[in-house]
Amino acid sequence: MRNILIWSNEHQAFWGPNRRGYVTFEAAGKYTKEEADEILRLAWCPGHDNCCLGRWPHEIALQVVGESVSGGPRPGKPSET
Repeated sequence: MRNILIWSNEHQAFWGPNRRGYVTFEAAGKYTKEEADEILRLAWCPGHDNCCLGRWPHEIALQVVGESVSGGPRPGKPSET
């Protein structure tokens, strides 16, 4: 099911469809959990396990629930996974 949006902290925008560009919420691409997991894994630090732990992540996944979104780390509390 494609119900996950990817927010870029670096670009302050959502990922577009097909992993192309940065767009508004309304134009954001929707991804499967598997696609989102891969995007987040590669965004953290390609080729280096855990090198970005304790830092604010470059990208976060937000699950679409109805017409709103949920998920991702809270400001000031970087994710540890």
